[in-house]
Amino acid sequence: MKKILVFAFISTLFMSCQEEDTNFVPQNDTLEKVYGKVTSPSGRTIPNTYVYYDDNGTIYDAYTNQLGEFEIDVPVGNGKLSIQTGNGKLFNSSMDITVVEGETLDLRNANFILNSNSNLAFVPGTYDEIQTIITNLGYQTNELSLDDITNNNLNNINALFLNCSNDSSPISSDSFYLHLNDFVANGNSLYTSDWGLKYLVGDSGYAQDCTTQPAGGFIADDMVCGIRSGAIETLTNNTILNSDLSSYTGTNTIDLEYDLPNWMQLNFIDANFWEVLVEDQNANPLMIKTNNITTSNDNSIWYSDNGNKVTICHVPPGSPENAHSITINVNALDAHLAHGDTIGDCNGSSGNIYYTTFHNHVGGTTNPTIEQMMEYVILNL
Repeated sequence: MKKILVFAFISTLFMSCQEEDTNFVPQNDTLEKVYGKVTSPSGRTIPNTYVYYDDNGTIYDAYTNQLGEFEIDVPVGNGKLSIQTGNGKLFNSSMDITVVEGETLDLRNANFILNSNSNLAFVPGTYDEIQTIITNLGYQTNELSLDDITNNNLNNINALFLNCSNDSSPISSDSFYLHLNDFVANGNSLYTSDWGLKYLVGDSGYAQDCTTQPAGGFIADDMVCGIRSGAIETLTNNTILNSDLSSYTGTNTIDLEYDLPNWMQLNFIDANFWEVLVEDQNANPLMIKTNNITTSNDNSIWYSDNGNKVTICHVPPGSPENAHSITINVNALDAHLAHGDTIGDCNGSSGNIYYTTFHNHVGGTTNPTIEQMMEYVILNL
């Protein structure tokens, strides 16, 4: 029986591996090293970018370090090196490479840019400016209004950023919440913060308790409740629980400055519905994420780039615990399906929702790590 070969290089800076399937034989099992560097269109280095080489269904992969650099072993010959963040549906790029036996290929000066074929949109807010961070990365974004959501003007939008506003008036339109629900259920993603919790669970005049059910919303009231009770303060030594977010920022802890009174404190969350990304010293959630919105399980939601690419759950042979979501060219889909992979994200059936109790404004009182955290949110929606 042919053995499964696994090549791993793991250090504090780099990680790469190779797998072999008994049904899909690599074109060439002679490997050489490739070095590279990943940046955004504006030239900002991108940590924790997933780098992979797809050789007839066999995946060789690595991650970039804090400098955006990577090292990966790939087969000799002609092929395509790909990069992505998140599941690759919104941000991905590829590069044709030729690897020569006995030679190292250095691409660190080759301008390997993480591109986006997606449409990003934001709703302006009083306190948040996440669109500035998107622009700083070099990506384009479109401005929408809350009325655009009510009127379902979300065609071709893949990610939506709802900045926090000081407008405390409730949203009375059921259509607003229905369209947001359908938006996420169809594989698209959104982010909001602080008082923007009302965009998710509805609003009841910000009653200072968690017994009154908010009016509206598309996430059930028993999934999360926030109370406008936070004081102006700096919370120190908060823990970043998510390993990918920690790898992107290069730290496990962060101090968060709350520069406005009555910020939304999360009184409770359903831990089966939400993943806590950041918590304070008392284990109170400060940043959460979910991808558990009910969908129709229609595989068409995972096709992108005008149908030229598709997101799949790649399951390494003999190593299902290391399953990884990647976005591939549709021409490679049949090989992956025969290999045991499936269409769709490994970790959920819908798009992602990110929520932060803290703001994202640039040039305000927040520290640089918060901007990195917001970069992570943007690139991993």
